[in-house]
Amino acid sequence: MAPAVNLALGAVPAGMGMPAAAQQGPLLPPQVRCAEALRHLYGWLRASLPQWPQVAGVIPSLVQGVRLYRNGQYEACLAHIQSVLGAINAGQTAPLR
Repeated sequence: MAPAVNLALGAVPAGMGMPAAAQQGPLLPPQVRCAEALRHLYGWLRASLPQWPQVAGVIPSLVQGVRLYRNGQYEACLAHIQSVLGAINAGQTAPLR
């Protein structure tokens, strides 16, 4: 089973490549939270895929999250990412619908 993804969508840890002003405060704008969540998941996938190739099943769902982000639908993007995280953490790595 792939390792769980630990991601809090409300705040960005220091040192994640965000400007200092964006790191302050627990409630970041949805656009920033969505961007950081997508970056975090990309890094998690890069690290996890060599050892657990079955996690590749979530890639189409993450692509959908990127589409929502690019279309400016940040709240929908966050909700979508949350469902992907739930599926990963529950061990469901088959393509999500």
